[in-house]
Formats: sequence, structure tokens, C-alpha cells
Amino acid sequence: MLISNSTWNIHNFWMELIDQLYQAGYEVLVVAAPDQFTPFVTQNLNLRFIPLKYLHATSINPGYDLLLLDELYQITKRESPAAILTFTIKPNIYGSFLAKRLNIKVIPTVTGLGYTFVNKRWLNNIVSKLYTTAFQALPQVILQNRSDLSLLKKYKILKENQGIILPGAGVNTEFYSAAPMPASDRFVFLFLGRILSDKGIRELAVAAQHVRRTHPQVEFWIAGIQPENHPAEINKVEFQRWIDQGIFKYWGWRTDVRPLIEQAQAIVLPSYREGLSSTLLEAMSMSRPLIVTDVPGCRETVQVGYNGWLAKVKDAHDLERCLLEAIQTPPEVLNQMGKNSREKAVQEFSIEQVNRAYLDLLAKITFAEVSLIELN
Repeated sequence: MLISNSTWNIHNFWMELIDQLYQAGYEVLVVAAPDQFTPFVTQNLNLRFIPLKYLHATSINPGYDLLLLDELYQITKRESPAAILTFTIKPNIYGSFLAKRLNIKVIPTVTGLGYTFVNKRWLNNIVSKLYTTAFQALPQVILQNRSDLSLLKKYKILKENQGIILPGAGVNTEFYSAAPMPASDRFVFLFLGRILSDKGIRELAVAAQHVRRTHPQVEFWIAGIQPENHPAEINKVEFQRWIDQGIFKYWGWRTDVRPLIEQAQAIVLPSYREGLSSTLLEAMSMSRPLIVTDVPGCRETVQVGYNGWLAKVKDAHDLERCLLEAIQTPPEVLNQMGKNSREKAVQEFSIEQVNRAYLDLLAKITFAEVSLIELN
């Protein structure tokens, strides 16, 4: 059983793992809050889906959480899974509570410490205590970068040797194959991600406006969903104003971002914090240099001067510096940086090693003969 706060999360990060679990002989049950991505998940015949009525990812209403806890308990008790994989904060906490109570093996994955740890100190303290209780005595907890592991150890949420680091959800380097740089006079920076303030959208708008004053041939493209009822959401009027002013060209949400990546010279993500950004891994796999902030979940993808640039977090001026350096980089050097990104993606972030790690961990706790199965 996989538990997540949204089918968006399942669709964007874990569908290939689900397929590998099915091929390895598991019956896969996905339990998540429904959203506009639910049809993309439920059309996969390798899984069953149960929607969660009471999981509101950003809600801090304890009444809803008690209802969610009971809802998860009823589903888990009825389904009696061999093991549970949980993703995102509430599923990690409540899924771990219930798994221990029902004597079911559980492997939580901390997919980033997110908005709560970045912005809300009082809520941070509550979540830290819940995490500490939930993860107590668990043999393994998966994290996606070393900074998150160090922070959870600092808060005494995890003990020594309890955390395992995997490179995010990995990237399919065959699907996201190397693509040549576009032959065009324009220079395109592409942002791929949710339209949220903690993704650095406002800093990017300021930096982009400054850059376009002196370099009108430069374009800034945005592709991603605009979440509603999220504490970090960008006001739609504000976002539309940036589009009307010609700062951004907005492509909406795309089921396949490869055509956009192919038309860009560089990918930019000035996020405040990530687990490990899958969009960056996809761009790397397609041979694109990166401009990212020097924060957990972003810095792991960039070696400065080799395949990209690091900007100071929440600093539009320093982000502008990186953008200008990329524009002024000779085409042959930029092309080589893209090739370096591809090499780094293949060597460090392939989806094969991530899926193999999950299957091996499940084999150990369920005593399945999974480790003998060859993965495609």
C-alpha cells in the first residue's frame, strides 16, 4: 500500500515504481487524496486506488486529522497490506503510527521538509514531535538529500544509521534522452514546477524583468500547475500581471515537458528548499545546464562551472547574476555543460537504482523473493 497526500504526487513521482512493484509480483494499492490527476493514476491497470476523503495536505485543523487517522485505520485494517510505503508529511506520520499499531511493516519517504519547516516555526515544533514519535523504532526512513538527514538527526527525529538516502524518485534516462541545444537567436530559460512563492517565482520575476531590459532576446518560460488553497500560492492576478508585462510566457501544465526542455538553453529553479527536484533531474538527463539556489534538494544537482550555477536563496540580484552569466557563456561551453548534466544524471540519479533500492528494502521486510527478479 502506497499512501500520499495527493494523486498529483503519485502521478509525478512514483508511477514507474508502481509498475516495477507490479512486475515484481506485488498487488499495488494506492491510497491518496483525489485531485485533477486522479484519472491519470486510475487508468494504470497495475494498481487499485482508494481515495482519501479527509486528507487535506495544508490543513492544520485537528478535527480533520482525527477523521483522517480513523479513515486510514479502517482502510489499513481492512486491506491488511504486506507493507506500506508512505510519502509526504501527513502520510508519513499517520501511516507510521497505524502501521506500528497494526503490526505492519512501513517505509516512510521524506520527500523534502517543505513549507512547514521553511516558514512556520510553531508548526515546525509540532511536526518535529510527531515525526519523532512516528519514526521511533522504525528500521529505515528514506530521505532524498543529506541536508534533510542531518536536520532530522539534529532535531533527534532520526537516530544514527536509521536514515537512507536515495536520489529522489530518480529519472528515466531513456525517456528523458539527450537533446541538442536549440538553434535559435533567442535564449530561453525554463522554469518547471508548481507556481508557489517558495519555488522562488517572485525572485525570478524580478531578476527576469531586469535581464530583459538589456537582453530583449531572452525569454522566460513557465510550465506548471497553479495550486489553490496552498499557503505559498501566488495570487493569480499577480501572476497574470507578470505574463501581461511580457516577463513570463506561461505554458500551463504539461503531461510531457520534453518539448519545452528541448527548446530551452537552461533550466532555472530558485526554490527555497526541495527533497530532490525531479524536474531538475529530467532537464539534466536531456542535457541542459541548470541555475538553482544553493539549498537542499537543488545544490545536489549542480557542480558550479561544470553543469550550472548556484544562486543565493531569496536573492533576486544574485539570481540575475547567474542568469547573465549563462547568457554570456559561449555556445560551445554551454553545450558542454549540458552534456555534463546528462553524464551526472546517468551516473548519480537513474531511476533504476532508486527502484532497485525500494524493491530490495521491501524484499527484506516482507521476505519476498523480489531481489532475484530482473528489472526492465
